[in-house]
Amino acid sequence: MEYSDDEEDRLSYLPDNVRDHTLHFLDTKHCVQTSVLSTMWRSLWKHVTHLQFDADSFPTYPDFKTFLKQALDTFGDGTDSPRIAKLTYKDRELWRLDHLRQLDLVMQYVDSRRHIRHICVHGGGAGAEEKEMLRFSSLVAAFLDSDLGTLELGLVRFRSRNDWRGFRILENLVLEGCSFDWEWYDEGFDFFDDKFPCLKNLVLSGCDLVHSGRTWFRVSGPQLVNLEISGTLNLAGVTVEIDAPKLESFSLVLLSNVPKFSRVSLPSLDRAYVGSRFAPHSGEETRTMVAANFVSLFRGLHNVRSLRFDYHVIEAMSEISDVLERQACPFTRLECLKLPLISTDEEHYTLPDELISYFLKDSATMNSAGFLQFM
Repeated sequence: MEYSDDEEDRLSYLPDNVRDHTLHFLDTKHCVQTSVLSTMWRSLWKHVTHLQFDADSFPTYPDFKTFLKQALDTFGDGTDSPRIAKLTYKDRELWRLDHLRQLDLVMQYVDSRRHIRHICVHGGGAGAEEKEMLRFSSLVAAFLDSDLGTLELGLVRFRSRNDWRGFRILENLVLEGCSFDWEWYDEGFDFFDDKFPCLKNLVLSGCDLVHSGRTWFRVSGPQLVNLEISGTLNLAGVTVEIDAPKLESFSLVLLSNVPKFSRVSLPSLDRAYVGSRFAPHSGEETRTMVAANFVSLFRGLHNVRSLRFDYHVIEAMSEISDVLERQACPFTRLECLKLPLISTDEEHYTLPDELISYFLKDSATMNSAGFLQFM
Protein backbone atom coordinates (compact mmCIF):
# COMPACT_ATOMS: atom_id res chain seq x y z
CA MET A 1 0.00 0.00 0.00
CA GLU A 2 1.36 3.42 -0.99
CA TYR A 3 0.72 6.73 0.73
CA SER A 4 1.16 10.20 -0.67
CA ASP A 5 3.03 12.91 1.18
CA ASP A 6 -0.27 14.67 1.68
CA GLU A 7 -1.91 11.66 3.40
CA GLU A 8 -3.74 12.81 6.54
CA ASP A 9 -2.11 11.78 9.83
CA ARG A 10 -5.21 10.59 11.64
CA LEU A 11 -3.31 9.24 14.64
CA SER A 12 -2.04 12.70 15.52
CA TYR A 13 -5.57 14.08 15.52
CA LEU A 14 -7.09 11.57 17.87
CA PRO A 15 -8.71 13.23 20.91
CA ASP A 16 -6.42 13.40 23.93
CA ASN A 17 -8.72 11.22 26.04
CA VAL A 18 -8.73 8.50 23.33
CA ARG A 19 -4.93 8.46 23.13
CA ASP A 20 -4.54 8.38 26.91
CA HIS A 21 -7.13 5.62 27.23
CA THR A 22 -5.36 3.53 24.58
CA LEU A 23 -1.94 3.88 26.19
CA HIS A 24 -3.39 2.95 29.58
CA PHE A 25 -3.99 -0.63 28.37
CA LEU A 26 -0.51 -1.12 26.86
CA ASP A 27 2.48 -2.33 28.82
CA THR A 28 5.36 0.13 28.98
CA LYS A 29 7.38 -1.67 26.30
CA HIS A 30 4.59 -1.25 23.77
CA CYS A 31 3.94 2.31 24.93
CA VAL A 32 7.53 3.16 24.02
CA GLN A 33 7.07 1.57 20.61
CA THR A 34 4.22 3.98 19.84
CA SER A 35 6.81 6.77 19.65
CA VAL A 36 7.50 5.79 16.02
CA LEU A 37 3.90 6.34 14.92
CA SER A 38 4.18 10.08 14.38
CA THR A 39 5.89 13.20 15.65
CA MET A 40 3.06 13.93 18.06
CA TRP A 41 3.28 10.42 19.54
CA ARG A 42 7.04 10.62 20.07
CA SER A 43 6.81 11.66 23.72
CA LEU A 44 3.30 10.61 24.69
CA TRP A 45 4.49 7.40 26.37
CA LYS A 46 6.44 9.49 28.88
CA HIS A 47 3.19 10.81 30.32
CA VAL A 48 1.30 7.60 31.01
CA THR A 49 0.15 7.16 34.58
CA HIS A 50 0.11 3.34 34.49
CA LEU A 51 3.53 1.65 34.39
CA GLN A 52 3.41 -1.99 33.25
CA PHE A 53 6.60 -4.06 33.19
CA ASP A 54 6.71 -7.73 32.20
CA ALA A 55 10.17 -9.30 32.34
CA ASP A 56 8.96 -12.39 30.49
CA SER A 57 8.06 -10.36 27.40
CA PHE A 58 11.76 -9.78 26.65
CA PRO A 59 14.09 -12.29 24.92
CA THR A 60 16.52 -12.27 27.86
CA TYR A 61 16.57 -10.81 31.35
CA PRO A 62 19.55 -8.51 30.55
CA ASP A 63 17.41 -7.05 27.76
CA PHE A 64 14.68 -6.33 30.31
CA LYS A 65 17.16 -4.71 32.73
CA THR A 66 18.49 -2.45 29.99
CA PHE A 67 15.01 -1.39 28.92
CA LEU A 68 13.93 -0.81 32.52
CA LYS A 69 16.86 1.49 33.27
CA GLN A 70 16.43 3.48 30.06
CA ALA A 71 12.69 3.84 30.58
CA LEU A 72 13.02 5.08 34.16
CA ASP A 73 15.82 7.49 33.21
CA THR A 74 13.68 8.88 30.38
CA PHE A 75 10.61 9.16 32.59
CA GLY A 76 12.50 11.27 35.07
CA ASP A 77 14.36 13.49 32.62
CA GLY A 78 11.89 16.37 32.79
CA THR A 79 10.15 18.53 35.35
CA ASP A 80 6.74 17.48 34.03
CA SER A 81 7.26 13.74 34.62
CA PRO A 82 3.93 12.00 35.32
CA ARG A 83 2.36 11.18 38.64
CA ILE A 84 2.16 7.40 38.59
CA ALA A 85 -1.27 6.14 39.66
CA LYS A 86 -0.80 2.41 38.98
CA LEU A 87 2.11 -0.03 38.73
CA THR A 88 1.94 -3.54 37.27
CA TYR A 89 5.09 -5.66 37.54
CA LYS A 90 5.46 -9.29 36.46
CA ASP A 91 8.54 -11.47 36.75
CA ARG A 92 8.35 -15.24 37.20
CA GLU A 93 11.77 -15.24 38.89
CA LEU A 94 11.20 -12.26 41.13
CA TRP A 95 12.35 -14.29 44.12
CA ARG A 96 15.94 -14.04 42.82
CA LEU A 97 17.99 -11.26 44.45
CA ASP A 98 19.05 -9.60 41.19
CA HIS A 99 15.46 -9.58 39.93
CA LEU A 100 14.25 -8.13 43.22
CA ARG A 101 16.74 -5.29 42.88
CA GLN A 102 15.11 -4.27 39.61
CA LEU A 103 11.71 -4.11 41.26
CA ASP A 104 13.26 -2.04 44.01
CA LEU A 105 14.44 0.49 41.41
CA VAL A 106 10.91 0.75 40.06
CA MET A 107 9.45 1.10 43.53
CA GLN A 108 11.91 3.88 44.38
CA TYR A 109 10.85 5.78 41.27
CA VAL A 110 7.17 5.25 41.98
CA ASP A 111 7.59 6.11 45.65
CA SER A 112 9.18 9.44 44.72
CA ARG A 113 5.88 10.42 43.07
CA ARG A 114 3.88 9.58 46.22
CA HIS A 115 0.60 9.44 44.33
CA ILE A 116 0.37 5.78 43.50
CA ARG A 117 -2.96 4.19 44.38
CA HIS A 118 -2.79 0.78 42.69
CA ILE A 119 0.02 -1.78 42.75
CA CYS A 120 -0.04 -5.19 41.05
CA VAL A 121 2.94 -7.54 41.52
CA HIS A 122 3.17 -11.14 40.29
CA GLY A 123 6.22 -12.81 41.74
CA GLY A 124 6.40 -16.23 40.10
CA GLY A 125 5.26 -18.49 37.32
CA ALA A 126 2.40 -20.97 37.38
CA GLY A 127 3.23 -24.01 39.49
CA ALA A 128 6.11 -22.30 41.30
CA GLU A 129 7.32 -24.15 44.37
CA GLU A 130 7.15 -22.41 47.72
CA LYS A 131 10.91 -21.82 47.78
CA GLU A 132 10.56 -19.98 44.45
CA MET A 133 7.83 -17.64 45.69
CA LEU A 134 8.59 -14.02 46.46
CA ARG A 135 8.50 -13.21 50.17
CA PHE A 136 6.23 -10.31 50.95
CA SER A 137 8.72 -9.00 53.50
CA SER A 138 10.96 -8.19 50.52
CA LEU A 139 8.32 -5.78 49.20
CA VAL A 140 6.59 -4.41 52.26
CA ALA A 141 8.94 -1.48 52.87
CA ALA A 142 7.88 0.11 49.61
CA PHE A 143 4.20 -0.08 50.51
CA LEU A 144 4.22 1.14 54.08
CA ASP A 145 2.36 4.29 55.06
CA SER A 146 1.46 5.09 51.46
CA ASP A 147 -1.84 6.20 49.95
CA LEU A 148 -2.27 2.75 48.43
CA GLY A 149 -5.91 1.91 47.73
CA THR A 150 -5.57 -1.30 45.70
CA LEU A 151 -3.01 -4.10 46.08
CA GLU A 152 -2.88 -7.18 43.80
CA LEU A 153 -0.32 -9.88 44.52
CA GLY A 154 0.34 -13.14 42.70
CA LEU A 155 2.45 -16.05 43.96
CA VAL A 156 3.76 -14.21 46.99
CA ARG A 157 4.71 -15.89 50.27
CA PHE A 158 3.68 -14.41 53.63
CA ARG A 159 5.54 -15.38 56.78
CA SER A 160 4.51 -12.92 59.49
CA ARG A 161 1.39 -11.12 60.65
CA ASN A 162 3.53 -7.97 60.83
CA ASP A 163 3.81 -8.05 57.03
CA TRP A 164 0.40 -6.38 56.95
CA ARG A 165 1.23 -3.33 59.01
CA GLY A 166 0.87 0.05 57.34
CA PHE A 167 -2.22 -0.65 55.20
CA ARG A 168 -4.69 1.44 57.12
CA ILE A 169 -6.48 2.90 54.08
CA LEU A 170 -6.28 -0.06 51.69
CA GLU A 171 -9.70 -0.66 50.07
CA ASN A 172 -9.08 -3.48 47.55
CA LEU A 173 -6.94 -6.58 48.05
CA VAL A 174 -6.50 -9.36 45.47
CA LEU A 175 -4.32 -12.39 46.28
CA GLU A 176 -3.73 -15.09 43.65
CA GLY A 177 -1.80 -18.28 44.37
CA CYS A 178 -0.27 -16.88 47.54
CA SER A 179 1.04 -18.95 50.46
CA PHE A 180 0.76 -18.33 54.20
CA ASP A 181 3.28 -20.10 56.42
CA TRP A 182 2.00 -22.34 59.21
CA GLU A 183 4.03 -20.45 61.83
CA TRP A 184 1.39 -17.72 61.90
CA TYR A 185 -1.02 -19.65 64.05
CA ASP A 186 -0.91 -23.00 65.82
CA GLU A 187 -4.57 -23.94 65.43
CA GLY A 188 -6.24 -21.44 63.09
CA PHE A 189 -5.86 -18.51 60.77
CA ASP A 190 -7.50 -15.10 61.27
CA PHE A 191 -7.01 -13.38 57.96
CA PHE A 192 -8.05 -9.86 58.89
CA ASP A 193 -7.56 -9.31 62.54
CA ASP A 194 -7.27 -5.48 62.77
CA LYS A 195 -5.00 -4.89 59.77
CA PHE A 196 -7.51 -3.63 57.18
CA PRO A 197 -10.09 -1.33 58.77
CA CYS A 198 -11.04 0.25 55.40
CA LEU A 199 -10.96 -2.82 53.14
CA LYS A 200 -14.07 -3.13 50.93
CA ASN A 201 -13.15 -5.80 48.36
CA LEU A 202 -11.23 -9.01 49.03
CA VAL A 203 -10.42 -11.70 46.46
CA LEU A 204 -8.62 -14.90 47.48
CA SER A 205 -7.93 -17.07 44.43
CA GLY A 206 -5.97 -20.30 44.57
CA CYS A 207 -4.29 -19.39 47.86
CA ASP A 208 -2.91 -21.92 50.33
CA LEU A 209 -4.55 -20.51 53.44
CA VAL A 210 -4.84 -23.45 55.78
CA HIS A 211 -2.05 -25.96 56.31
CA SER A 212 -2.54 -29.36 57.90
CA GLY A 213 -3.22 -29.18 61.61
CA ARG A 214 -5.24 -25.98 61.54
CA THR A 215 -8.84 -26.33 62.57
CA TRP A 216 -10.38 -22.94 61.74
CA PHE A 217 -10.19 -20.05 59.29
CA ARG A 218 -11.72 -16.63 59.92
CA VAL A 219 -12.41 -13.56 57.76
CA SER A 220 -13.67 -10.39 59.38
CA GLY A 221 -13.99 -6.89 58.01
CA PRO A 222 -16.12 -4.01 59.29
CA GLN A 223 -16.20 -2.28 55.87
CA LEU A 224 -16.04 -5.35 53.61
CA VAL A 225 -18.57 -5.19 50.75
CA ASN A 226 -17.38 -7.93 48.38
CA LEU A 227 -15.73 -11.26 49.24
CA GLU A 228 -14.59 -13.87 46.69
CA ILE A 229 -12.97 -17.16 47.71
CA SER A 230 -12.03 -19.62 44.99
CA GLY A 231 -9.45 -22.16 43.89
CA THR A 232 -7.27 -24.66 45.68
CA LEU A 233 -8.07 -23.72 49.25
CA ASN A 234 -7.44 -26.40 51.83
CA LEU A 235 -10.67 -25.86 53.73
CA ALA A 236 -11.98 -29.44 53.85
CA GLY A 237 -12.41 -30.39 57.50
CA VAL A 238 -11.86 -26.80 58.60
CA THR A 239 -14.33 -24.61 60.46
CA VAL A 240 -14.92 -21.30 58.68
CA GLU A 241 -16.10 -18.05 60.26
CA ILE A 242 -17.06 -14.89 58.36
CA ASP A 243 -18.00 -11.65 60.08
CA ALA A 244 -18.76 -8.80 57.67
CA PRO A 245 -21.79 -6.66 58.63
CA LYS A 246 -21.70 -4.63 55.39
CA LEU A 247 -20.99 -7.46 52.95
CA GLU A 248 -23.29 -7.32 49.90
CA SER A 249 -21.72 -9.87 47.54
CA PHE A 250 -20.21 -13.28 48.40
CA SER A 251 -18.71 -15.85 46.01
CA LEU A 252 -17.43 -19.27 47.06
CA VAL A 253 -15.86 -21.78 44.64
CA LEU A 254 -13.98 -24.72 46.16
CA LEU A 255 -12.05 -27.70 44.86
CA SER A 256 -12.82 -29.90 47.84
CA ASN A 257 -15.77 -30.65 50.12
CA VAL A 258 -17.75 -27.76 51.53
CA PRO A 259 -16.22 -26.81 54.91
CA LYS A 260 -18.24 -26.35 58.06
CA PHE A 261 -19.43 -22.78 58.61
CA SER A 262 -19.72 -22.33 62.36
CA ARG A 263 -20.37 -18.60 62.47
CA VAL A 264 -21.39 -16.45 59.51
CA SER A 265 -22.69 -12.94 60.17
CA LEU A 266 -23.75 -11.27 56.91
CA PRO A 267 -26.83 -9.16 57.72
CA SER A 268 -26.52 -7.00 54.57
CA LEU A 269 -25.96 -9.82 52.07
CA ASP A 270 -27.69 -9.17 48.74
CA ARG A 271 -26.29 -11.80 46.34
CA ALA A 272 -24.24 -14.96 46.62
CA TYR A 273 -22.72 -17.50 44.26
CA VAL A 274 -21.72 -21.03 45.29
CA GLY A 275 -19.69 -23.18 42.92
CA SER A 276 -17.48 -26.24 43.23
CA ARG A 277 -15.26 -28.58 41.27
CA PHE A 278 -15.53 -31.68 43.41
CA ALA A 279 -17.35 -34.90 42.56
CA PRO A 280 -20.33 -36.12 44.61
CA HIS A 281 -19.46 -38.62 47.34
CA SER A 282 -21.17 -41.81 48.34
CA GLY A 283 -21.47 -43.51 51.71
CA GLU A 284 -23.93 -42.61 54.44
CA GLU A 285 -21.35 -41.06 56.76
CA THR A 286 -19.93 -38.85 54.02
CA ARG A 287 -23.42 -37.90 52.81
CA THR A 288 -24.40 -36.85 56.32
CA MET A 289 -21.26 -34.72 56.72
CA VAL A 290 -21.68 -33.05 53.33
CA ALA A 291 -25.35 -32.35 54.07
CA ALA A 292 -24.50 -30.85 57.46
CA ASN A 293 -21.88 -28.57 55.89
CA PHE A 294 -24.27 -27.41 53.19
CA VAL A 295 -26.89 -26.65 55.85
CA SER A 296 -24.34 -24.65 57.90
CA LEU A 297 -23.41 -22.69 54.77
CA PHE A 298 -27.02 -21.91 53.87
CA ARG A 299 -27.78 -20.83 57.41
CA GLY A 300 -24.93 -18.34 57.12
CA LEU A 301 -26.45 -17.03 53.87
CA HIS A 302 -29.97 -16.79 55.27
CA ASN A 303 -30.25 -13.04 54.54
CA VAL A 304 -29.36 -13.33 50.86
CA ARG A 305 -31.80 -11.99 48.26
CA SER A 306 -30.33 -13.57 45.11
CA LEU A 307 -28.64 -16.99 45.24
CA ARG A 308 -26.87 -18.71 42.32
CA PHE A 309 -25.39 -22.21 42.02
CA ASP A 310 -23.30 -23.89 39.37
CA TYR A 311 -23.98 -27.38 38.04
CA HIS A 312 -21.43 -29.11 40.29
CA VAL A 313 -23.11 -27.82 43.44
CA ILE A 314 -26.53 -28.92 42.19
CA GLU A 315 -25.06 -32.34 41.42
CA ALA A 316 -23.53 -32.61 44.89
CA MET A 317 -26.75 -31.49 46.59
CA SER A 318 -28.77 -33.94 44.50
CA GLU A 319 -26.87 -36.76 46.18
CA ILE A 320 -28.14 -35.56 49.56
CA SER A 321 -31.51 -34.11 48.50
CA ASP A 322 -33.42 -36.47 50.81
CA VAL A 323 -31.42 -35.20 53.80
CA LEU A 324 -31.89 -31.54 52.86
CA GLU A 325 -35.62 -32.02 52.36
CA ARG A 326 -36.00 -32.81 56.06
CA GLN A 327 -34.28 -29.53 57.02
CA ALA A 328 -36.05 -26.23 57.55
CA CYS A 329 -35.39 -23.71 54.81
CA PRO A 330 -33.02 -21.09 56.29
CA PHE A 331 -33.67 -18.29 53.81
CA THR A 332 -35.75 -15.40 55.10
CA ARG A 333 -35.39 -12.82 52.28
CA LEU A 334 -34.73 -14.94 49.21
CA GLU A 335 -36.23 -13.30 46.10
CA CYS A 336 -34.38 -15.06 43.29
CA LEU A 337 -32.85 -18.54 42.92
CA LYS A 338 -30.58 -18.84 39.86
CA LEU A 339 -29.85 -22.35 38.63
CA PRO A 340 -27.83 -23.77 35.74
CA LEU A 341 -29.75 -24.98 32.70
CA ILE A 342 -27.94 -27.87 31.07
CA SER A 343 -29.57 -29.32 27.98
CA THR A 344 -28.80 -31.88 25.29
CA ASP A 345 -30.75 -33.01 22.25
CA GLU A 346 -32.48 -35.62 24.37
CA GLU A 347 -33.04 -34.13 27.79
CA HIS A 348 -33.04 -31.01 29.92
CA TYR A 349 -31.43 -30.90 33.33
CA THR A 350 -34.02 -30.40 36.07
CA LEU A 351 -33.74 -29.72 39.76
CA PRO A 352 -34.79 -32.65 42.00
CA ASP A 353 -38.16 -32.15 43.67
CA GLU A 354 -36.60 -32.55 47.11
CA LEU A 355 -34.25 -29.61 46.49
CA ILE A 356 -37.06 -27.45 45.17
CA SER A 357 -38.98 -28.24 48.33
CA TYR A 358 -35.99 -27.36 50.52
CA PHE A 359 -35.36 -23.98 48.91
CA LEU A 360 -38.92 -22.88 48.38
CA LYS A 361 -41.08 -24.26 51.16
CA ASP A 362 -40.55 -21.33 53.53
CA SER A 363 -40.12 -18.55 51.00
CA ALA A 364 -42.79 -15.85 50.93
CA THR A 365 -41.98 -15.09 47.28
CA MET A 366 -41.83 -18.64 45.95
CA ASN A 367 -44.82 -18.07 43.66
CA SER A 368 -43.73 -14.68 42.33
CA ALA A 369 -42.71 -14.29 38.71
CA GLY A 370 -38.97 -14.64 38.19
CA PHE A 371 -38.22 -16.39 41.47
CA LEU A 372 -36.65 -19.37 39.68
CA GLN A 373 -34.25 -18.35 36.93
CA PHE A 374 -32.32 -20.80 34.75
CA MET A 375 -29.04 -19.64 33.26
